[in-house]
Amino acid sequence: MIITAGQKYIAAGKLIRDAEFSTFGAKNYHKTKLVISTGSKEDPPLYATAMFDTADACKGLKKGDVVMLAGMVKSREWNGKQYTDYEVEGCFVQGKAEPDAKQDDPDTWPNINTEEVPF
Repeated sequence: MIITAGQKYIAAGKLIRDAEFSTFGAKNYHKTKLVISTGSKEDPPLYATAMFDTADACKGLKKGDVVMLAGMVKSREWNGKQYTDYEVEGCFVQGKAEPDAKQDDPDTWPNINTEEVPF
């Protein structure tokens, strides 16, 4: 899910690869790159960048973690092409990936008796 309003956005989904932490500049500023899939075939993967303190908060995220990102959308033109950059201002972990989990395989899902569900 990606919701935009003006220059702000909120996106929720699973990380499709580990967060990539790096430093740049003479003062070794922190930067973390994230790529999430929203689970929607209409939305391509969202490439986002967290900087400074937010980068530190996001650097330990792993593939499969469920996250919600919030921040600014910025557009730029380079060599005649229009690009959209997603800057992360807040990163919220909704669930951690389990090692070797087969979450997308229905055969591994628990059996739930619907007669026991209270609603």
